[in-house]
Amino acid sequence: MRSRCAITDTYMYLIVSKGFRLVVNVTDPSTDFKDTPVNGMKLIGVHVGAGLDAPSVSSTYSPVFFQPNNNTIQMATGSVAPWGIVMSDSPSDPTASPFVYDLGINIGGGTNGFGVPTNPLNAVYPCPAAYAPKTGTFAVCDMGFDAYAHPRLLVRFIEGETKGWYDEPENVPHNCVAVKLLPECARLDLGEAKGQEGEVWDTLCYQNLRNVDWSRMKACY
Repeated sequence: MRSRCAITDTYMYLIVSKGFRLVVNVTDPSTDFKDTPVNGMKLIGVHVGAGLDAPSVSSTYSPVFFQPNNNTIQMATGSVAPWGIVMSDSPSDPTASPFVYDLGINIGGGTNGFGVPTNPLNAVYPCPAAYAPKTGTFAVCDMGFDAYAHPRLLVRFIEGETKGWYDEPENVPHNCVAVKLLPECARLDLGEAKGQEGEVWDTLCYQNLRNVDWSRMKACY
């Protein structure tokens, strides 16, 4: 099934898939890291403890994600238990502004409120992207160094007002880059989508994000 992205002079064709990878799209390309640009990288989980993965990014490897319902995102691991995307209950520093929340990909169903649009006829999402339980933006943050159980590039969530698709969110910490996590269609082996009950949802996704010229997509949102 196809859906037209609302744009000025070209069309975005989307399909639905049960599996997808989450691809980093830098909101404002001029803000991307100069030494390690993250635009186009994919979300991964880095082992940091028993049943705990820290969300990072990679240009060489990426797991497949899926939605067991319309309220959580899980990673296909093949394990008996599900691995879901989670958000911390409180910001990492309650005295700082803006509030920055830690994320994880951990054993369990995940935090309710994460998702990717599933309805190809929903005009609210002509250019689908992952959303979170709170209002704000995903970000890739440079944590200074890379070590065991401490990935240098960490995906976090910054609470705050969101504007249009192309507007840079305000108050992004100096060590972070505001990003969107875009679903790129991927084959899901249903044997890998274990730990969930019921049917895996179809998700609206892009066929090949490398071929998208975002400079021409002037009315995504």
